[in-house]
Amino acid sequence: MGWWALDDGIELVGHAYQAASWEKPRRVVGIRQKIDERPDAKDKTLSLFADDLVFACYRYSALVTDMNLPAAELWRLYRGRADCENRIKELKYDDFGGESFNP
Repeated sequence: MGWWALDDGIELVGHAYQAASWEKPRRVVGIRQKIDERPDAKDKTLSLFADDLVFACYRYSALVTDMNLPAAELWRLYRGRADCENRIKELKYDDFGGESFNP
């Protein structure tokens, strides 16, 4: 409950959560992207609910942060940062020799 449309095929939801090991609560922003409207979405499908027709229509991701930005801004910020992680992995593990200069 509480999902709101950011753009065609993208919906966000947010709430506060505090794990037992955390000193303070963090914001959790859920993102779901409708597969038929955004077939290239990089998020995950929920295999636990594979037979559920509603859950199977979306790819899901979540952000956990202590930043105090609107959910839409957080999604845009982290989306770009997450792709950087893929480039780092490629440099390290795909025969580019990146592991030799990375401490």
